[in-house]
Amino acid sequence: MKRGAILEAAHRGTQAGLGGGAILVVLGLGVLGFNWQYLYGIATGGFRGDLNLFVLGATVLLAVGFVITVMTWRRRMNVERYGPIAALKRYGNPSFVIEAIEKEFATLGSAARVAPLWIGVSWVVGLEPTIHVFRFSDIVGAASVTTPSNGSKPATHAVRFWVAGEMAPTTIAMSEDEARAVLAALAKKSAGVVKDDAAAFDKRWKQDQSGCEQEAKARRTLKRSA
Repeated sequence: MKRGAILEAAHRGTQAGLGGGAILVVLGLGVLGFNWQYLYGIATGGFRGDLNLFVLGATVLLAVGFVITVMTWRRRMNVERYGPIAALKRYGNPSFVIEAIEKEFATLGSAARVAPLWIGVSWVVGLEPTIHVFRFSDIVGAASVTTPSNGSKPATHAVRFWVAGEMAPTTIAMSEDEARAVLAALAKKSAGVVKDDAAAFDKRWKQDQSGCEQEAKARRTLKRSA
């Protein structure tokens, strides 16, 4: 991983959000422009009739698009506002955390690359299509998730991560071979972190997240004392 890769990915993420907001604004303005006579009637007090649902929907799109655009622009101006980067604040100043992460992977070199992720000693990072940064000690569980093929749609594969402090798991799409390699690398670095049954562990997580986190913590403590 080259230096600056995480921030580059963050800028790409904010660019995507900026584009999405702009599209909503354009759609909203387009519909409102097409219904200009209706709006003119309302403005002049000459309108008498039913509510135009298209205009109502366009107004909502315009408002949502404007809010998304403004928020994304603010994040683009200060990338530390971007969700995945802002989440690093729990580990310290995001800039210093990112520097430490990239230094670790620069030291490890290509050996840390387990496509589509980077798996190091202390961190697991994904940069595409969106940023995912997990501190290794926070990963409670990881498992393969497969969606069977359905007609013309092929089967899809992913690795699901359950992370301490986060209610919902994070699922990262990848090929079957990539998922197998990622899980093998995780299992090699942390015994017990890979789960055989994603659905069963997900059920446990929903019922007793705290218990799952304590179990993982105890497992790591036992490994250090061994």
